[in-house]
Order: sequence, then structure tokens, then C-alpha cells
Amino acid sequence: MDRLELPKGLRGKIIASIKSEEIRRARMYVFVALATIATSSLGAVFAFKYMLQGFYQSSFYSYFSLIFSDPDIAVSYWKELSLPLIETVPFVGITLALIALATLLTSMRVLVNNAKPHLMPSFNN
Repeated sequence: MDRLELPKGLRGKIIASIKSEEIRRARMYVFVALATIATSSLGAVFAFKYMLQGFYQSSFYSYFSLIFSDPDIAVSYWKELSLPLIETVPFVGITLALIALATLLTSMRVLVNNAKPHLMPSFNN
């Protein structure tokens, strides 16, 4: 079989189209990450407010402050104190706040990783 002749500049066109596709994908990731950052920031604010409200309403601080106000009694009655302390922890608020924070941090990582090629040009071109 004879050797095929490739058109001149084919390699450059292929590399240019791959690079433009990578740039398009990176831009899409940046836009999605920015939208996710905005949404998760707003969600984090509401989740932390909900968590703090849960702490105040459940009287967690009353039980927790007893540990620091009178540590001798807290140590001697630790079994009786630990159960109400665990019962008053607002697990739903903490879970929502952690999910919002994890989403925010993950989207920030995606943003930085996809904006990096545009901010720092590579030397291998």
C-alpha cells in the first residue's frame, strides 16, 4: 500500500481545534463554577443561620456552658449531662451547613483549576 500524503498544516489545524475545544470546555466549567459559587454562598448563609437558630432554640448552649461554668459537677455527672447535650445538637442544620460549605469549596476548586490555564500561559506551545 502506498503511503498517504497528508495535507500541509493538518497537524497545526488539529492542535488548534483541540486547543479551542479545551478553551471552550474550560469557559463552560468557569461559568458553571461561578453560578455554583453564587448559589452555594447564598445557601451557606441560610444554612449557617438555620444552624445557629437551631443551636439557640435547642438550648444547647445552656448544657454546654454548664461544662465550663462548673467543671467539677460536669465531670461527676458526665453521663447525665452527655445525653441532653447530644440530644440538643441540631444535626440537620450542621449537615446542611457542611453540604453548602463543601459545595462552595468544590466549585471554587473547579473555578481555579479551569481559570489557571488562562491566567498562567504555558511554555509548551
